[in-house]
Amino acid sequence: MNGKTNEDLIEKIKICKELIREGFYNGNMKYNDSEITEIIMISGYLENLSKRKKSNISNSEESDLKAMFSRLDKIVKNTNKNIRRIKP
Repeated sequence: MNGKTNEDLIEKIKICKELIREGFYNGNMKYNDSEITEIIMISGYLENLSKRKKSNISNSEESDLKAMFSRLDKIVKNTNKNIRRIKP
């Protein structure tokens, strides 16, 4: 997976969960419904990948991960929050 480890995936899962938690706090939705749905979907995908061995992740899955991390980064930027940047 080009140097990515399960620990990297687990860190991204934590960020996703932080985004989801923030999105629902205080009835103050920081994300729209489609963004929350995307974050939840990406989080689930990352959790599934983190349970597999690094060598079992295909090139197409690696490409999917980069696209997902890019999308998460855009969601975070759009909220003007001070959450650390999500890097592919």
